[in-house]
Amino acid sequence: MEFIADEMLGKLAKWLRILGVSVITDLGEGNFDDLALKVAEERKCVILTRDESLFKRAVKRNIRVEFVPEDPIKALVEISAKYGIQLEIDLDKTRCPLCNTPLRKVGHEEAAGKVPDAVIRSEKQILFCSNCNKYYWTGTHYENMLSELEIARSLKEADDERRRE
Repeated sequence: MEFIADEMLGKLAKWLRILGVSVITDLGEGNFDDLALKVAEERKCVILTRDESLFKRAVKRNIRVEFVPEDPIKALVEISAKYGIQLEIDLDKTRCPLCNTPLRKVGHEEAAGKVPDAVIRSEKQILFCSNCNKYYWTGTHYENMLSELEIARSLKEADDERRRE
């Protein structure tokens, strides 16, 4: 499963990438809407948008498209429910939130001098993006993401409960 997200959905794209889902946001030079429609047709991607014009054009061309809520967590809940995306971070599958490249785990020795010394001395897992040359680790920001995902799971459970009634 691969998505294309317009620029209004930066936070949603980051969330999906962290959850291991490929989300294309950079389509190169040219009109984004035209490129998104072309790429979605070629690669069988789902377009995620808040742009009514893009949404209508995709529907007319029978391209899978989702008009998503403005709130990124609500949007994440809807997309996860519809496409079976688990609201759990799997560090073996997570992608760079900036560029969409799959991250790889690295040892503390490899990251020494490139991340804070406190991270090297800790038990934190370290991941690396070979495209951005950026390091990530399971620190405070990671803990905050886990808390936000807990909220998203609660919202999803409440939505599921309403649908069953």
